[in-house]
Amino acid sequence: MNRGVLFVALCAGAVATGAHAQITSELFAGGDAGFNALTDNGALEQAVVESRVGDGGTNQTWELGLWRFGAVGTPLDEANRTIDPASASFWTIEYDGASTLSFSIDGVTVSSDNIGGSFTDIFIRVRAAEESVSSIIRFEINGSRPPLSSVSAEGVGGSDVQYLRIRNDGDTFGAFTMTGLQRLDWTGDMPRNSALAAQFKFTNVIPSPGAAFLLGAAGLAATRRRR
Repeated sequence: MNRGVLFVALCAGAVATGAHAQITSELFAGGDAGFNALTDNGALEQAVVESRVGDGGTNQTWELGLWRFGAVGTPLDEANRTIDPASASFWTIEYDGASTLSFSIDGVTVSSDNIGGSFTDIFIRVRAAEESVSSIIRFEINGSRPPLSSVSAEGVGGSDVQYLRIRNDGDTFGAFTMTGLQRLDWTGDMPRNSALAAQFKFTNVIPSPGAAFLLGAAGLAATRRRR
């Protein structure tokens, strides 16, 4: 049996340099369809970074990628790195609170100073295909651990995708640094490309009908006060 393991542990916390409200986290049960409905098919995504098995580092395809609007087409920046299934790799995500985002693993970096802008939500998407496991555990933000700090996908006989949603209590995220540990491990044939992968999706979302009503009522009230 082929078996892959993606292990990511956000360690040493995340150091915030911008304003943050109450960070919350929860499993998001909607899957890809639910995420697309919530983000207008990805149009509200401001940036996406992905770490995947790729081709293991033979430089035929990338292992690190960064997109501005959704993980579609050629990445805005991409990089190769050698995947060593016997060791863990340290990684860092840095956001300046405005337009610059970078993602580094063991000194290999993808970055852009032209991401879409601020965002209210971070979705962690893990994917495991066939006989593999993809998981992210024990992450911290702003030096503290959210109520739910792990998510995993188990591809037993097929593909499995799971999401974890992190919110800043409705406010946009300020500048932050997230640090972590990632391990990819498998036996038998190595998974390929994004069959074993984790994505961090930095996005805004379509307000719920109740929230949209409240926003509309607030705007109407403000217009009446101006009159």
